[in-house]
Amino acid sequence: MHEIYLVDGSCFIYRAYHAIKGLSTSRGIPTNAIYGFTRMLLKLLREKNVKYILCAFDSPHPTKRHKIYEEYKITRPETPKDLPVQIDYIKQIIDALGITRIEVPGYEADDIIATAVGVINQFAPLNFIIISIDKDMLQLVSDNVKIYDPINELIIDREYVIKKYGVPPEKLNDFMALVGDAIDNIPGVKGIGEKTAANLIKRYGSIENILKNLDIIKPLKVSDIIKKNIKSLQLSKELVILRKDTPIEIKLDDLKIKQQDREKLVQIFRELEFNTLLKQIIKDFPNHSSCSVLQLNLASENRRNTIELIEKIKEYGKFSVTFNKDSIIAGVNGTLYEIAFNDTRVNEILSSEILKIIYNAKEALKKLKNSGLKLSPPYFDLMIVAYLINPNRGKYNIDELILEYTGKFYENAENINFYMFELYEKLNKELKEKELENLYFDIEMPLIEVLFDMEETGIKVNIEKLETLTKHISMELDKIKEKIYTIAGTEFNINSPKQLAEVLYDRLGLKTRKRGKKARSTEMEVLEELAIQHELPHEVINYRTLNKLLTGYLIPLRDYINPETKRIHTKWSQTVAGTGRIVSSEPNLQNIPVKGEWAEFLREVFIPENGYMFLSADYSQIELRLLAHMSEDPALIKAFLDGKDIHTATASEIFSIPENAVTDEHRRIAKTVNFGISYGISPFGLSESIKIPYEKAEELIELYFLRYPMVRKFIEETISFAQKNGYVRTLFGRIRPLPEINSPNQFLRMQSERMAVNARVQGTAADIIKIAMIRIYNRLKKEKLNAKIILQIHDEIVLEVEQKVIEKVSEIVQNEMKDFSLSVPLEVNVFSGNSLNL
Repeated sequence: MHEIYLVDGSCFIYRAYHAIKGLSTSRGIPTNAIYGFTRMLLKLLREKNVKYILCAFDSPHPTKRHKIYEEYKITRPETPKDLPVQIDYIKQIIDALGITRIEVPGYEADDIIATAVGVINQFAPLNFIIISIDKDMLQLVSDNVKIYDPINELIIDREYVIKKYGVPPEKLNDFMALVGDAIDNIPGVKGIGEKTAANLIKRYGSIENILKNLDIIKPLKVSDIIKKNIKSLQLSKELVILRKDTPIEIKLDDLKIKQQDREKLVQIFRELEFNTLLKQIIKDFPNHSSCSVLQLNLASENRRNTIELIEKIKEYGKFSVTFNKDSIIAGVNGTLYEIAFNDTRVNEILSSEILKIIYNAKEALKKLKNSGLKLSPPYFDLMIVAYLINPNRGKYNIDELILEYTGKFYENAENINFYMFELYEKLNKELKEKELENLYFDIEMPLIEVLFDMEETGIKVNIEKLETLTKHISMELDKIKEKIYTIAGTEFNINSPKQLAEVLYDRLGLKTRKRGKKARSTEMEVLEELAIQHELPHEVINYRTLNKLLTGYLIPLRDYINPETKRIHTKWSQTVAGTGRIVSSEPNLQNIPVKGEWAEFLREVFIPENGYMFLSADYSQIELRLLAHMSEDPALIKAFLDGKDIHTATASEIFSIPENAVTDEHRRIAKTVNFGISYGISPFGLSESIKIPYEKAEELIELYFLRYPMVRKFIEETISFAQKNGYVRTLFGRIRPLPEINSPNQFLRMQSERMAVNARVQGTAADIIKIAMIRIYNRLKKEKLNAKIILQIHDEIVLEVEQKVIEKVSEIVQNEMKDFSLSVPLEVNVFSGNSLNL
């Protein structure tokens, strides 16, 4: 017997929408409802081996129920603004899956399903499975009609309904008419609960019989309530009963799944960045040109000699390249060539000036160096180009890039070259369309070699000092822990927020100004407030500071020291930060503490080789200088040109006092305002940051803009551009997409507005630092100086330099870092020393 699946589409769209929050593509298309619904539908098709299926939708038009009762469903919230676009995508997916979809003006999905069951049931004995969580659907349950909730894996049959409601399914409309439904705003009879309703239905059988026997219904109270609400009861019955007269003509064959439009599915899933579902679709439907799994082996007839490869490369002007253990695989115009590393011409191929299409060139450089080979630019690094095109994507795995851009995925890594060439064509086209070619070829591509060299060089660690400091801090932590226990009068888990809160607020009776959930907070900000009242929070702060130093830095650092080089070789990434900043990991050496006694001891652990020194070159207030240049504000520009302390100058302006009258407190506030403005700080954020009333913070920001009006104009124009175009650019053309810039959600919109300003300023600073690193690297290499860039931390570049050339390298570094055509000069502070504690 055939099984017919009938899906309440509208019901599951809303369920998916509310079950999954905040999901969207990197380009800003909301996808939470689409993803949840599609995942449910594909799971159903796959696991139940569905052959016949109908998907029904509510009509956006008023129904007949609205005509008889205007307040029907009036209590339901308005359709979320980001849902209609998702419903359109869901309908496209259903159509592409070959599933029959029905929507009838004036009727609801459950009416369509009720009609379909009645119509099709006439012709043959069939089993119907209704996919819904709407209790109205329970009216349809019978021997051959069941409800299935795929989320909870629950099957509802006749026995289930009787057990839950006390009445059989065919009597549920009477039952629901009596009790009403707050969700759909069906009035029912106020005062009649489920138990009373079930007893009435059992005894009298229907609403009509109840009304005929009102004079004998006991207790009298129930009879009186019904008598006063007869019209409401009759109206409710008309509202709850499922209509089986929907004007549809439907036969069993109409519900048979048709040929899937696989190409359309691939296109939609790629657009929505549903890579996991896309893989599933491709595996389920492999026989199609646009989404097939290629199983191309590097057969012997495809192997060519080195000379032919070189000729082909010159003829075609580009080639893709991957690496096996002892050979390279080069792809040229659909043909693969495998050349062993020991081939005398392999270096000629890799060092040629012809474009190499590659994935993760930095890792390739590392592999080739270990084999005594060199890869020379130009190379088209697919990973980095994909990042430049869409820095919000997050992950840039080769298989996901191929899947997203070509609709294919590979199972045989040896054949990745075939896909890489097609991926190159797609990415190169988009790189040109978005005007990112100069950014890639002038900044990001040359930087690859710089970062590779930094990783290879690493930074030396004084292991004895590290061990000594680790032991010392461990002992200090034990002392602080014992002191905390003594003060508290009990032992407890200091790292447990719950136990710490019990000690602070229950045992010691401390009070914080925070309200609500934060009234018992153990965050550092709250501990600092409580430390004024009692010594224990102060000791907890000390404990946390040292514990973070021990567990977050000292202990992990030991595991990263290379036993051969005695150095830490951190990884430097170009594809992590949306602003374009370089990011350090394994371990993160950009996060080494700077302030505090213990931070100084930690920085002493990092040392140069004998005969070398560390040279630190740090941009002074680069982001504020860029803000002055980009806003073209004359007062801000003049302050920098006159060589003034910008925070003192700003304090003088916003407090209307002479510069010589500016106090440390004035300067502190002005500094927070200065940096906050470039990050789009709000009055609330400023008030929280410097502990002043909201109104005062609002006044300070307004005073700042009165003194520097072009900064306000720059911010407004930046936000306006972002709202119109969906992205912003740095001075060097880097794009930062802002998909939420026009979001109806105020929080997301304001966050994007702040990000728009910050991305332009901080992104430009990141570009400048990268350019400076490339210049310094090239100068040191050209002049054959014994100096290496080893770290890049925020606005600082750190080098390890032979002592006898320290002055020359210092001059080179400063010149290359300052040489930018801006309306204000870039200033660089240079320090040298025998540890990172410069």
